[in-house]
Amino acid sequence: MTALLNLLLAALLRGRGEPLRATPAALAWVLAAGVAAAGVDLFALLAYARGFRVSSSPLTTATSLAVVLLVGVAFLREPLGPVRLAALALIAAGSWLLQAAGV
Repeated sequence: MTALLNLLLAALLRGRGEPLRATPAALAWVLAAGVAAAGVDLFALLAYARGFRVSSSPLTTATSLAVVLLVGVAFLREPLGPVRLAALALIAAGSWLLQAAGV
């Protein structure tokens, strides 16, 4: 599904006359991101197979979203504006609520 969406996006960009740039560094980042995403999925599936409660999934997802946001800021030099700070605050609040509820 992701590949089809990427092809559609590439076709739309080409249709607007925008060049598609694929440098070796960009391809390496895409490959690394794909390997990391597959690793996260594999880790989650193995954790569930070993008895990790499925109800704990929202807490895990929220934590991984916060980590991804912070990695983007720290290593990819993405701006940390008020919207992203609010997102981190909401993730932290949601994680706290889930933990308080015993999930």
